[in-house]
Amino acid sequence: MPKSTVLLLPLNDTPNVAGVIPGKLFEYLAAKRPILCIGDSTGDSAKIITECNAGYVCDFTDARAMKNALIDMYQKFRNNTLQVNSKNIEQYTRKGGAKKFAEIMHGLVSL
Repeated sequence: MPKSTVLLLPLNDTPNVAGVIPGKLFEYLAAKRPILCIGDSTGDSAKIITECNAGYVCDFTDARAMKNALIDMYQKFRNNTLQVNSKNIEQYTRKGGAKKFAEIMHGLVSL
């Protein structure tokens, strides 16, 4: 994955897709490569990708957004500038999750 040019994250078009965060998303964030997510553009996966500045999110039926994302990525690839400047991904690692869980537990114990 770290050597991939772009990582594709297709989500299933189901009624509960807004709350779906596949485990593959966390692997993709760790790879620090541009992600192209096709799914609910307002769902949880989209929010994480946007928050982390990790790539592009296109809604299932938005062909124009998909075309624009592909053109943008291709142009950046041709100019050797296709990369992501991911931020805030630490909170989505196992270590970050454990830290957040420990803080919650510590808060409960000190009540």
